[in-house]
Amino acid sequence: DAMPPAMMEAFSMNAFNLTTLSGFFGVMFVYFALMLSIAAAMWGTDIISKEERDKTVEFALTLPVTRSRVVTAKALAAVVNCIALLLVTWAISLASSAQYNPDGEFFRFLALCMGAIFTLQLIFLAIGLFLGCAMNRYKRTSSVAVSLLLGTYILSVVSGLHKNLEFLKYL
Repeated sequence: DAMPPAMMEAFSMNAFNLTTLSGFFGVMFVYFALMLSIAAAMWGTDIISKEERDKTVEFALTLPVTRSRVVTAKALAAVVNCIALLLVTWAISLASSAQYNPDGEFFRFLALCMGAIFTLQLIFLAIGLFLGCAMNRYKRTSSVAVSLLLGTYILSVVSGLHKNLEFLKYL
């Protein structure tokens, strides 16, 4: 009650009832989504640009494999990493909420949240892969990808602060 309304809106604390398990997880969802999306964006950029950084790109391109097959295999490896991290997050969320005797509605809500996080992971993984392939300066790809992610998060926070800025949420 002592927090200013703008701060409550910025941290999505007024959207949920914090006295319930679903409400608490709903607030924490934003932070889980940020962490897992940052990991996906960094995997996307690093999985391509590390060949350039480690000076192994020439070797990889001399193999009897097409470039598209190499990039596809690397992208699939990053997707597997994203799925593994999501499953670990899901398991820890289930284990930490078990002591509060969650109901079926919470499990449906948790599954929906995990699906949304996976979608965000795939979006930022694709952005990271694109930046890793398109940028010449491989040292800056991760920072550009994470800056894009944090920029979109800040836009979503700003869009919730005032009705006239609501159009920003679509960006």
